[in-house]
Amino acid sequence: MKTNILIMALVPLFLISSFAQPYLYYKVAFYDTSYGEQLEMIKRYDLSTNYSEEFPPNQLLSNYMVPIIDPTAAYLDVFTNKTGNTIYNCTDTTVNFEINNLSEAEIEEMLYSKQLNKLFIFSKD
Repeated sequence: MKTNILIMALVPLFLISSFAQPYLYYKVAFYDTSYGEQLEMIKRYDLSTNYSEEFPPNQLLSNYMVPIIDPTAAYLDVFTNKTGNTIYNCTDTTVNFEINNLSEAEIEEMLYSKQLNKLFIFSKD
């Protein structure tokens, strides 16, 4: 009986840890002395290795950035005042979509459905 209870308690913990997202995405602001302005960049923190890296690699710095990630962490939208909206595939950053001309509305939320293989984008307008 105690073994069954222990197994029933450990299985959900294993499932939660195996399906948990391994990354946290955040923006960092810093002051650029050569241009005399404050710039921002997106970084990704890997929870399994405790390592922080620039994400997406070789990104263009901007003085205003807004990162939006879908709950499955499959896609990341980066809005900058220089380039507009760009959606990146988090597993392969060479796959990206610039959606500047498609909509003037600001993206509020994204949801990715693996079953349908579709990315749903929500905005205020």
